[in-house]
Amino acid sequence: MHPTIVLTTSTSGHEPRMRSWGRFRDHVRSSLAAPTAQVEEWTGEGYPGQGPVSFWRLFAPNHRELARAFVLYSSLPSARSHLAELLERRGQLTIVTLRGSEPRTHGWYATLDGSPQFTCSRWYGGNAAAGQAGLGAIHALEDVQIAPTVRHPVLAESAVSELVSAIHQDEGRLR
Repeated sequence: MHPTIVLTTSTSGHEPRMRSWGRFRDHVRSSLAAPTAQVEEWTGEGYPGQGPVSFWRLFAPNHRELARAFVLYSSLPSARSHLAELLERRGQLTIVTLRGSEPRTHGWYATLDGSPQFTCSRWYGGNAAAGQAGLGAIHALEDVQIAPTVRHPVLAESAVSELVSAIHQDEGRLR
């Protein structure tokens, strides 16, 4: 078994899960020490401010999430292109650890040319554990496989309500 990267699309960058991801990204941005360090969004075909977004996550062979993209992509081709660059340059990645806002919360992110590329998927109890987890994620990229299918998460509750309503309207017309 190999580590696996799973590409995912989401209906909106404003879903609750994506907002949580955004809060962590903001925490990483605020921790950047060097004023010259720039956090660049991978634009590909334009930054996904509205509408569907794509991202990737790295899973261990036991299906535990090891890392997730720092960047949200405007399309799957943009995500794949950036991912290919990261895999090609994985030997140049550096791990940076950071403290969370709560006591005993430590995380990490991987940088390339001083810019965050991917992050931890959870907080750790200590700085050393966070750093080791980050190095483990980079090591996992050496033998990674990219999942052949794209994951499309379950629709948000409001979208489900709209879909159910539309189905009921159609059923009424069919009777």
